[in-house]
Amino acid sequence: MRHDGHLLELTGIGKHFGGLYALSGLDLYADEGEIVSVIGPNGAGKSTMFNVVTGLYPPDDGDVRFRGESIVGLAPNRITRLGRYSDVMEGIDAARAAGLSPIKINVVVMRQINDDEALDFARSTYEQDWEVRFIELMPFLEEQETCIKDTSLVLGFVPTEEIKQQIERELGILEPSQTKMGHGPARYFKLPGAKGIIGFISPVTESHFCETCNRMRLTADGKIRPCLLTDHEVDLKAILRGGGDDEAVREGILAALRTKPDAHHMSDGNRPRWRKMIQIGG
Repeated sequence: MRHDGHLLELTGIGKHFGGLYALSGLDLYADEGEIVSVIGPNGAGKSTMFNVVTGLYPPDDGDVRFRGESIVGLAPNRITRLGRYSDVMEGIDAARAAGLSPIKINVVVMRQINDDEALDFARSTYEQDWEVRFIELMPFLEEQETCIKDTSLVLGFVPTEEIKQQIERELGILEPSQTKMGHGPARYFKLPGAKGIIGFISPVTESHFCETCNRMRLTADGKIRPCLLTDHEVDLKAILRGGGDDEAVREGILAALRTKPDAHHMSDGNRPRWRKMIQIGG
């Protein structure tokens, strides 16, 4: 469809979390073929702006238009033209063909974003022998709404216990179960007669979550993060690039293990600020 305006246009965008305004009266546009930079210090609202554009956050004021049409209220997968189910299943089939087992489907449930899909994921375990794991939304970087002292203030937050109750109310009682390999931080259950299992990972609402954590994260850029929800990292790539031998790498890993915190301390307001999951990878 032809349009005479900008490719992407934000007008009067406002977004607040409680009494804190992350965006106020924001105007921005980009034309086809144009590169636009958004620059600002931590806390300036850059991530919030992109989350509004992609539909993760609804704006409190203003409008977002793409090719002349408002995209406010559309689901993120419609905005980004994702949701290609066949591509996802092809990837899962390729993993099975390569002998990767068990297949784990991680689902971060967000209210008014994908919470209406939780039952569909649970039902999929009747026919599929995979593990569907529901994970609570965790706070990262400048997202001021993620004040874990009060989970009701976390935009989109859905506790795993609420998901579990919804599944049991609609599909029946979940029976305790085990995974083929170590359960890690997840609690596993199974629907009667199902081929697959359902797991719940509750780093925010489970008070003893950190006591059973046996994980460290090797990031996509070669660093070990002893706790995903802190910023501390040990740079293994630097050791390797500096000519370090196997013993030096081993010492780096042990250094990370020795500095693994007793807990993430989110109840004290702690949260990782350096980079988000999309930057951490691993």
